[in-house]
Amino acid sequence: MDDRLVRRITPLTVLETIDGEIAAWRQLGCEINGGGDDGNVVGISTGSTHWLVVSRANIAHAFGSFAAERLLGQTIAYVYVANIAHFLESWPDARVIQWGDTAHAGTREVLIAHRGRTMIVAEMIENGA
Repeated sequence: MDDRLVRRITPLTVLETIDGEIAAWRQLGCEINGGGDDGNVVGISTGSTHWLVVSRANIAHAFGSFAAERLLGQTIAYVYVANIAHFLESWPDARVIQWGDTAHAGTREVLIAHRGRTMIVAEMIENGA
């Protein structure tokens, strides 16, 4: 059993739309993973490296339009953890900006600020609960 609190850290870039990114990176031989039901989030990978690209609309849906505008054009950390509550307890100086509306995707996510950096922290949830 994996007892690490942080399971994976992946760069996540917020763009206006992701359509052009998918074609461009696929042409270079990268794997395109996911895409979601709405086509607003995709994973791009090659070898052992991974990158998440999400649309502004995806971030706005999950965290609100203010967060989407603030993050547009930025790359932040997407931190997948075993348990968000334990993660936040371990980083008491982290400030919650906004909890996300992401249960439909099987995750619970929170946008946080920590020492001048913004990141999304996520955990898996069962049955969209």
